[in-house]
Amino acid sequence: MRKLTIDLEDWFQVYNFSKVIKDWDKQEDRIVSNTRKVLELLDDVKATFFVLGYVADKFPFLIK
Repeated sequence: MRKLTIDLEDWFQVYNFSKVIKDWDKQEDRIVSNTRKVLELLDDVKATFFVLGYVADKFPFLIK
């Protein structure tokens, strides 16, 4: 059985940017529109999403 897992984080929330981007609240959010696109693509496919606490706090409606 194959399992699909997805890390849900925005473009600026990666380790490689940690020395450049200090304040996530000042960055452009793309997580909502991109997550909706992924969900449309997956349609009825079961997957596990791992979500950053920052994303869950800022966009609780997205997690439902």
